Amino acid sequence: AKLGFSSKEIQKVSGDTLALAAAVGADLPRAAEVAGATLRGFGINAKDTGRVTNLMAASFSGSALDMEKFAESMKVVAPVAKSAGFEIEDTTALLATLANVGIHGSMAGTGLKNVFIKMATEGSALSEALGGPVTSIEEMAPALMKLKEEGIDLSDAIGMVGRISGPAFLALVDGADKMQTLKTEFTGTNAAAEMMAIQLDTLQGRTDILKSATEAL
Repeated sequence: AKLGFSSKEIQKVSGDTLALAAAVGADLPRAAEVAGATLRGFGINAKDTGRVTNLMAASFSGSALDMEKFAESMKVVAPVAKSAGFEIEDTTALLATLANVGIHGSMAGTGLKNVFIKMATEGSALSEALGGPVTSIEEMAPALMKLKEEGIDLSDAIGMVGRISGPAFLALVDGADKMQTLKTEFTGTNAAAEMMAIQLDTLQGRTDILKSATEAL
């Protein structure tokens, strides 16, 4: 509600948000806050919350991302990613690529935000190096792999994206051959519900269900 969701929208997102919280062991308020902010950042309709929560759950189990790393990165990069034409699946796969080499949180968000800005700036060194506008991983990965084959170094990266974002950009270049696979693995899953079922199929999980039922009674 604090993020501006109506009561009808809240009803639509509650089930998927609860599944995410149970799947990753997060508090429900925090899961709701992060998922809701991400929906808003990418302009995704509340009825498509499952797309976001399943993506989050899959990326948390399939990479070094977790709830806090994801949240800290997305609050910086989401609006710029949307403006640059990148879908949430593309952006999450890029953040996972960075997190897997130890670049995460606001550092990853800031680095990726600057890369998006440079890619969208016509005539910039990065835009020219990539061969023109880039709006998806499917376009970005081959262009980065070409730079990798040409032997791009830190000095070249800094010249394209600046000193602050240079290391993050180099990490994306190094991981260019894996980012499309990550996107595929994170997209179109039912990860949140599946992970929630595993979490609850334990003594602790059954105890939590019993406590909840007792409180409801």
